[in-house]
Amino acid sequence: MRTYLISMGIRTLCFVAAAVAFVVTGWVWL
Repeated sequence: MRTYLISMGIRTLCFVAAAVAFVVTGWVWL
């Protein structure tokens, strides 16, 4: 169960990081 939570946390962090990078890149190009 703990490994599952850790994997989900890492996946969420990666998703958030990708979203932030996408927004920042969009602002830079604007």
